[in-house]
Amino acid sequence: MVYTLFMVVMLLGSLFGHSNMLLLVFALMAGAFVLNGQATMSVIRRTRARRMLPDMVFAGEPCAVRIELANRKRWMPSWMVLVEDTVQQGKERLRPSVLFQRVPAREARESSYQLTPGARGRMDFLPLRIASRYPLGLWERGFEIDIEEHVLVFPRIGRLTSRFQEAHRAHQRSQFDAPARGGVFDEEFHRLREFRKGDSRRAIHWRTTARRNELMVREYQEQHDPELLLVLELWLPASPTDKQREAVERIVSFAATCCVTRARATMDTGVQMIVCGSNAEILGEAGFGLPIRAALESLAVVSCGSPVRLGVHHDSSRRSRTIAFRVRE
Repeated sequence: MVYTLFMVVMLLGSLFGHSNMLLLVFALMAGAFVLNGQATMSVIRRTRARRMLPDMVFAGEPCAVRIELANRKRWMPSWMVLVEDTVQQGKERLRPSVLFQRVPAREARESSYQLTPGARGRMDFLPLRIASRYPLGLWERGFEIDIEEHVLVFPRIGRLTSRFQEAHRAHQRSQFDAPARGGVFDEEFHRLREFRKGDSRRAIHWRTTARRNELMVREYQEQHDPELLLVLELWLPASPTDKQREAVERIVSFAATCCVTRARATMDTGVQMIVCGSNAEILGEAGFGLPIRAALESLAVVSCGSPVRLGVHHDSSRRSRTIAFRVRE
C-alpha cells in the first residue's frame, strides 16, 4: 500500500509539475510492480501440495503434520513458497503455515508443523493455500488446493496410580488362586484327548483322528486373566458448569487410560465398554475384547446426554472386573 501511494504521488507530481524526472521514477516503480506480479505467478505455477496426517492424535500431546510441496516445472525452481493450512476443531480455528525456501524443478520438498490439540473430538483440515511474494514482496499471489481431511483426536492419556494397579494385581492374584477348569468350549488350548460322550463334534481334530484311527477332540482351559468391563454414565444438565464439563472429560480420559494400559499389559485388550451418553450402546463382546483403536475412536466422539436406563445382560459366568464411571451432581 505504501509503494502504491508513492507511485500515485510520483504520477500526480509529474502531471501537475510537468517533470519528466518524476514521470521516469513513476515508470520505473510501475515496471517493478508489474514484473513482481508476473514473477510471483511464475514461481507458484505448476506447484502442488499435499498433507500427511499422523496416524494417532491424542489431546494435549503435540503431533507433527507433514506438508509436501512438489514443483512440476521443467526448468525453473520455486523460491520462497508459503503453504498455509487451516485447522478447525469446534469453534477454534488455527492457521499454521510452512515456508519452503527453494524447491528445484521436477523435485519435491517436505516440511512439517507441530500441532497440540486441546480437546478430543473431530479435527477438520480445510483446503491448503499456496502463496508467494517472491522476488520483491510487493504483493502476494496464491491459489487454493481443494483437499479436505479430518482426524479423530483421542482422549488425553494419563497414568494410573500405584494404588489402582495394586488393586488390579490383587484381583488377578485371587483369580489365579482359583483352580483351573477344563472343557471343550473354554478359551485357551490345553491338549488333545479321546472323544467322550457329550462332547461336541465341532471340537473333533480330524487329522489326529485319522492318524490314530480314534476320535480325538481339542480340550481348552479357561484363562484366569479377568476381562475388564467399563461402564460410563455421561450426562450434563441443561446449563453445565466448567467443573461438570471437566469431570466428564476426566472420566473419558480415565477410561481411555485403562484401555491403553490394558493393551500394553496383555496381547488382547479384553475390554468391553457400556456407554450411556446421548445414546446408549454396548461396545465389544464378552470374551473377545474390544480393539484398542476402536475403543479410543468411540471415546473420542462420545457425547453427554440425559440420564438413561440401559438394560445390560452380562455373562456372569465369565471372570470380569467391572469399573463404573459416573458424573456426580
